[in-house]
Amino acid sequence: MAYTQRMFSSTFRIMESLDEHFYEFDLDVCYDYHWPLHGFGLPDEVLKKIYRENARQVYQRARHNAA
Repeated sequence: MAYTQRMFSSTFRIMESLDEHFYEFDLDVCYDYHWPLHGFGLPDEVLKKIYRENARQVYQRARHNAA
């Protein structure tokens, strides 16, 4: 899956919203299904842990690779 604005927007919608029964077709990926997506509505505390930990790991890898 390509790291595109559309991919991130869809991922954020799934993790952060309580949206029900929506479809994503333009993700630069060929999905072989026609199932609806649903938002998880994760609490802010969980989202902060996910975003913070991922950002920390990316930053550490970048620092290591730059050294």
